Amino acid sequence: MSNPFELTADEVAQVETESGQLIKADNSTATVYRPVVAGTGDFDGPHESDMTSVGTISLELILEPDSEILEPDSDAIGNAVAGSDVKKKDRITVTAGPTGTSGKRYRVQHARPFQIFGAKTFIRLQLKRDYGT
Repeated sequence: MSNPFELTADEVAQVETESGQLIKADNSTATVYRPVVAGTGDFDGPHESDMTSVGTISLELILEPDSEILEPDSDAIGNAVAGSDVKKKDRITVTAGPTGTSGKRYRVQHARPFQIFGAKTFIRLQLKRDYGT
């Protein structure tokens, strides 16, 4: 290896597996809903009339994150297992999580994958509480 920080394929696989296990250990899950057709925009952003369930994800739900990682348009952070089918504009409904969060719905404001030395570790979700139907 020419780069002392380059991971072998086995090390990459180990980092990815262990990152996923840490997130799953939080025992939080959410159902992901995706707009069937993009909605029209207005002052508050697009409104989608029809959503379809695309699956369930494991995530670490952080309700009171440090201000350094929380973006101004977000209320919470979710760290999802790398490879989860979740993207910007999706809605998630918490199915299991910290006390009082079950059934709460969030809009995914941003979904950013994180890597370390080539290993896909997690997807950082910036979440905005959705009080709509």
